Amino acid sequence: EQAATIATQAVALAEKDAALVEKDAALAEKDAALEKAAAEKAAALKKAEAEKAAALEKAGAAEKDKTLAIARSLKAKGLDTSFIAETTGLPLAEIENLDS
Repeated sequence: EQAATIATQAVALAEKDAALVEKDAALAEKDAALEKAAAEKAAALKKAEAEKAAALEKAGAAEKDKTLAIARSLKAKGLDTSFIAETTGLPLAEIENLDS
């Protein structure tokens, strides 16, 4: 009778152990899925940041081109280069080197 009880307890423990192994496997799958999702989000964020930086750079270049065009126009009209530098924020040397 004691042997039967021990055998029953051993079976119960084996079943619990198997259930724990299954739960561990399920958790490992969930962890892997979470890690994959985090990596995908990080990649998407990095891409978005790069696109934003490129857009800002492009906008800055366009703004600089606009400012240079204004400075060129003002210089062609004979305005003082110091005044042009002050109003456009461009360096005096850059204005002096502009072709009108």
